[in-house]
This record gives sequence, C-alpha cells and structure tokens, in this order.
Amino acid sequence: MQQKPGRIIAAVITKDVTFEPDGPVNDLIDDAYRTKYHGNAYLAPMIRRPARSATVKSRHTGPRRAFRQNRHSVDTAAPGR
Repeated sequence: MQQKPGRIIAAVITKDVTFEPDGPVNDLIDDAYRTKYHGNAYLAPMIRRPARSATVKSRHTGPRRAFRQNRHSVDTAAPGR
C-alpha cells in the first residue's frame, strides 16, 4: 500500500484517516468467495493480490469532536409552528 493518510468525506462530515492493509478480513473474504464460487473461473482473480489490496482498514486520526447537527440541515417543525 503506497498511500497511508487520507480523508473521508460523507455528507457534511469530513474525517482524516489512515489506511492500512487488513489481512485477517481478507482471509475471511477469500474463504467466503471460495465457498460461494467453488469451481467458477472467476474465483482465482477474486482472491489474487490485486483484489486483496482493495480491502483496507481505515482509522480516524483527527481530533475527536462532539457531533453537532447543522441547524439548517433538518427542519422537524410542523408547518405553521
């Protein structure tokens, strides 16, 4: 894995993270693929190194902040209130 630090942005939340290989999860995924795709010609490419390297673990590295909802993002008041 070449790039370790990164940033995940989802909706209005941005988190700094690091990415790292996740070997134990890869082994579980490969076992599941072997069970599901036994005898299928597509099995071998699904469990080779390039495919395994697409599965990574992300860890939050930025400061921990309390969640604050944007007051403009949700309007729960009934009309006329």
